[in-house]
Amino acid sequence: MTYLYLRAICNKKLMKYQEATRLYLLHRKLTQKAENEQIAMNFFSILMLPIIGDRRKFLTELENILNFMNYQEKRVQKIKRTIMVHYSV
Repeated sequence: MTYLYLRAICNKKLMKYQEATRLYLLHRKLTQKAENEQIAMNFFSILMLPIIGDRRKFLTELENILNFMNYQEKRVQKIKRTIMVHYSV
């Protein structure tokens, strides 16, 4: 996926905007798919937590979920800052 993003940046700098847009959209689609799979796994983990008898495994799963949520929150804030820089009046 990183390869697609780098190609999109290069195409944008070379003013090949249609190709850059196509690559950005493809990269975004693949990234969203991976993130959705991760969210589904975390949701499934939450449902399975009461069933898991091992407390250590339970705490590890809970920590993974919290880390993922913190990562997503930081990512959204970064995107908002980027948008505000480019589209501020």
